[in-house]
Amino acid sequence: MDEDKIIELESRIVTLPEDKEKVDSLLELCELVKENSSIKLSELSGQALDISEKINYKLGVARSHKLLGQSFSHRSDFTNAIRHLEKALSLSRSLGEKKLEGNILIHLGIVHKNSDPAKAIELYYESLEIHKILKDRLSEAHLLNNIGVVFKMLGNYSVALEYYLQSLSIKEEVGVEKTIHNT
Repeated sequence: MDEDKIIELESRIVTLPEDKEKVDSLLELCELVKENSSIKLSELSGQALDISEKINYKLGVARSHKLLGQSFSHRSDFTNAIRHLEKALSLSRSLGEKKLEGNILIHLGIVHKNSDPAKAIELYYESLEIHKILKDRLSEAHLLNNIGVVFKMLGNYSVALEYYLQSLSIKEEVGVEKTIHNT
């Protein structure tokens, strides 16, 4: 199904003028390819960023920087990942885009997890507060799991277990069985 959607978006994108619809279509395509191709993700989000800047589409700029950050993170280029994610974070805050802000904080936490676990935990907590306000229980569960992972990495197994159990409880509550095995 994703393959059909990818083909449909690619066909539509080439026919669109450089406007908000083209940016949104490029970003939608980015979401579909991001797990399989960091190079394609980088190319598409770079195109979306160029057009967004040209037409002064600030939300497009923020989302493009987020996806560029993810593409650099997937390739272990953490310096560029942080640079793009921090630009996205600043823009999302200025636009009042809380969900985007919360998601960017998650990705910044992922980038910092190995090099600065304390910073990762801080970013995850900040994102957790946003997702609680948004009542996004699934994101809360994922964040609690991520916090548990960092505490486990630090050798604090009892605290890690507490976070894993909180995450599991929420996943069971919302009925997301496909991710319960990850907790």
